[in-house]
Amino acid sequence: DRSPFASLKDGKPEGFSIDYLDLLATKLALPIRYVPLNPGEDATQLLLRGGAEIVLDPLPPPEHDAPLVFTPPYPGAESGMALPLSLTILRDLLQQAMAEVSTEEMNALRNKWPQASSRAGSERGARQEVQASDTPEERLQLTPEEGTWLKAHPKVRLGVLPGNLPFEAIQNGKFTGLAADFAALVANMTGLNLMPVTMHTPDEGGKAVASGEVDLVPVVVTFAGDGATLPLTQPYITFPLVIVSHRAAPYIGGVDDLTGLKVAVVADSPAARLLAKQHPELKLHFMPTVTDALKALDGQQVGALVENLASVSRELSQLNLEQVRIVAPTPYQVGLAMGVRPDWPLLRSIVQKALDRIESRDKIAIRNTWMAVHVQIGVELRSLLLWGVPGILAVALFVAFIVVWNRRLGREIVERKQAEAALEAAEERSRLLLDSVGEGIFGLDREGCFHFINPAGATMLGVEARAVIGQRFCMLNNHDSFDGAACLRKGCGLRQEILSEERIERASAQFFRRGSGVFPVEYSSRPIRKEGDFIGTVVVFRDISERLRTERQIRILGKAVEQSPVSIVITDPQANIEYVNPTFTVVSGYAPEEVIGQNPRVLKSGKMDEKVYNHLWECLKRCETWKGEFLNRRKNGDLYWESTIISPILTQNGEVEHFLASKEDITRRKEAEERLQEALQLISGSIQYASRIQRSILTPPQVLTEVLPEHFVLWEPRDVVGGDMYWYRPWITGT
Repeated sequence: DRSPFASLKDGKPEGFSIDYLDLLATKLALPIRYVPLNPGEDATQLLLRGGAEIVLDPLPPPEHDAPLVFTPPYPGAESGMALPLSLTILRDLLQQAMAEVSTEEMNALRNKWPQASSRAGSERGARQEVQASDTPEERLQLTPEEGTWLKAHPKVRLGVLPGNLPFEAIQNGKFTGLAADFAALVANMTGLNLMPVTMHTPDEGGKAVASGEVDLVPVVVTFAGDGATLPLTQPYITFPLVIVSHRAAPYIGGVDDLTGLKVAVVADSPAARLLAKQHPELKLHFMPTVTDALKALDGQQVGALVENLASVSRELSQLNLEQVRIVAPTPYQVGLAMGVRPDWPLLRSIVQKALDRIESRDKIAIRNTWMAVHVQIGVELRSLLLWGVPGILAVALFVAFIVVWNRRLGREIVERKQAEAALEAAEERSRLLLDSVGEGIFGLDREGCFHFINPAGATMLGVEARAVIGQRFCMLNNHDSFDGAACLRKGCGLRQEILSEERIERASAQFFRRGSGVFPVEYSSRPIRKEGDFIGTVVVFRDISERLRTERQIRILGKAVEQSPVSIVITDPQANIEYVNPTFTVVSGYAPEEVIGQNPRVLKSGKMDEKVYNHLWECLKRCETWKGEFLNRRKNGDLYWESTIISPILTQNGEVEHFLASKEDITRRKEAEERLQEALQLISGSIQYASRIQRSILTPPQVLTEVLPEHFVLWEPRDVVGGDMYWYRPWITGT
């Protein structure tokens, strides 16, 4: 009876922890069967012998180093759930489900079990009061020699790195960090006065302990098989080495996927030593610190980072790198041990006994205090759509997990029929996933024959999905025979490349579409291995015909703009210049870097009426095209005329995205028009002057009338050189 967390009422389990696990099981679609723990029964042994797969909070502390993994403590409980080490993947799934629990769901649990939160917080203090009532000798069961030594050495100098969080640090003169919390528990149980002494490097701390300048270093990161130069305690806490990647990077599911990538490691770290020893094929890139490595990963200067989970989670929470995430675990663990000066072996045994007495729940609480971010292991939908391969492998991993899980847990959790139903559901999800992806995806066996193909891939190849299963891949790029026979005789380079057991990222090729010939594709391939043996490959491809046409059109348009004989200026909606073509530079004298970001008013001469500019903006605000002429000023101060057309470029929603100005230098035309106007004015004036002279010397009309009375006289002024004229005709004939 662990009410309000977990208890039996009328034979049925109930409580805060029961409801919380039911909530997680619903999110994971996992069947749960509860097994009551008998009074006095060892929960650790129950887990190890397969009697249960999960033990809810609180977990009685094991008397030895049991191979267990734990979820983080959940709200309202002091510790998390415990699982066997073999079920780490189930622990990871539970952690993901815990991250998806909403505030509303947690509030509903708290309202239903209000006493759970208040009770969990008081238990650790009660345990510490009980411990404080014992003497160190009684509490730790020290030998007489150890007890005598402890009384003779009440003070112990502790070598501490001042800035090594989350493990250790000196802040405001106080020893803090994960190791500091463990050291405080050791001090509480032994009565030792641990006095921090600042060390600047791990090597300095090791040498100081070896020479007796300090007595104990609380942080020695080690792993199985790593040679130790100091007497060490057993690791008091362990962390997995994890793989960190950029969100835009291809899918990474484990260490094998790091082949060919530039893998960042901290220089001389356990991760660096372990990977160099276990995976000499990897391209390791040594970085000074975890911070430097994460920043390089954020800038995509490296392909991945391998480091312990505690350091990575702490730095991610501090740096706020949204594009960097923990993507996969590794099979390797590193542990924190305490190093003791060689001439004080009794100190090592005393500290070890104190560490052994620290309860599992306290270890979990300390670990989760200094691990600030939630670990998400898996693949995102964006990565699936971008790369394709991760989606298939994620499904395969999930199906494999169901199978393995069924083997391990089948007797107690999943009956045979339930496992079959779960597998059918997983296969259905796999099929739906393949059907929904827009890219073509197909799998080949090691002989190059189709194992599967999704509907999008079959459509692009012009085939039926069922018809190609078992056929050879060469049908894709063989132009002579659709069954691939001729291609195989010649030797298919593309087939050899895809089946080369190497990962290929975003390569280009030509595939064959039945009935319409070849088409360009971009593809990625990922080898599939089973127990280290190559068994086939998965290929993701997309038809890039439209993209290539678009790119060609863009290149043509770009060349047209670049080589245009008129000036082209593109601005943002605020009229800040974003682009000018070379002709603009020739005409105005301004280089692009001098005007990018500037307003076109840099060209104003100050000789234009402001009404022109007002009318221009009235047109543009109405999303209309404006045409007109400007008298502008070049960089050298010369004035020049431009005939300008300015048009708004609109988005699909009708909003102005850019303005496009096409401007032609019409200075010479303006000058020619001005000279022509001056010439016309000169000619017109000359004609008028000649006409006046001519009229002054002609016979007056009345004189002609008197001399020629029988004739009709008509005076006709002329506007051309030659003067006015007099016409006269006889009155009789009228001609």
